[in-house]
Amino acid sequence: EPAGPVHALVSLTGEKTSVRMWAERPATAEQLRAGASQLSQALSRAELQPGDIVIRDGAPPQVAPAARAGHFLDRAL
Repeated sequence: EPAGPVHALVSLTGEKTSVRMWAERPATAEQLRAGASQLSQALSRAELQPGDIVIRDGAPPQVAPAARAGHFLDRAL
């Protein structure tokens, strides 16, 4: 609870593992930024090639729900 909500998105693109984190409390975001090099080292120890490590204040952006699939009709004349 002292850290507040923290959100993370980890992605593997090619050979690189990127991490994006959002901390809803500014003090927590600062602590995470201060430890970004440790996260990079931990990824390397796990035999992952570190990519971008981005830490932002606030909540992650909300993604709009995908549009529902429609029905398609093929009318060949």
